[in-house]
Amino acid sequence: MRSAVPFLVGLLLGACARPVPSATTPSASVSHVEAAADLEAKTVALVHRDDEGDLRSYCTGVWVSGTAILTAHHCVDEASVGDDIDYVVREDVYAPGELRERASIVTRSAKLHETDEAHDLALLQASSPPSHGVARVNVASIRPGAFAQTVGHSIGLWWSYSSGDVAALRQRDFGGRDILWVQATTPISRGNSGCGLFDENGNLIGLGHGALAYAQNLNLFVHGQYIDALLRKQAAP
Repeated sequence: MRSAVPFLVGLLLGACARPVPSATTPSASVSHVEAAADLEAKTVALVHRDDEGDLRSYCTGVWVSGTAILTAHHCVDEASVGDDIDYVVREDVYAPGELRERASIVTRSAKLHETDEAHDLALLQASSPPSHGVARVNVASIRPGAFAQTVGHSIGLWWSYSSGDVAALRQRDFGGRDILWVQATTPISRGNSGCGLFDENGNLIGLGHGALAYAQNLNLFVHGQYIDALLRKQAAP
């Protein structure tokens, strides 16, 4: 049902943690290697099989609770609430200590649970909990100049880490309404849609939406305030 989602965007091509001080580099106590390993475990790949039957990633998702995976709405816009979405976690693809992909990758199933099309967000209800941990939202660290990092599946390459900085906050039109975006120099590509944008401490500050087609390294992420609002709505009695 799903095919690779167009990533370059023009108009559309795409629980809180306590506040922490912003910084332009990661904390001295956490190296890029340690950060990448932590974020890889919190990141999933949304997948489909190609014409040859091989498993391919088409989008990214991030664990935000023991049962919920957050992704971009445009990644699942052909699905309806209740539909199954296939995904894999890193240990499904790579055996411990191995770099070569497993010969046979077993997929997991999640159901599309909640959508926020106005802000390009969607929540999946997972069939099994994460093995490592979940991402917490921290909107206080969304400041120009702050260090930012992400893990996604660039052009279908599994679990690719990149880092940069928050470049600016932008008010831009999306679907006929102005919403707030985080512009970052953290490189993302097709396949990174739905990836988490994290601060220096691994807190979630945005979600991968897309890159501007007519410029280089101008990448837009859904602002963390909309993620926070969606998660609070889910947590409400």
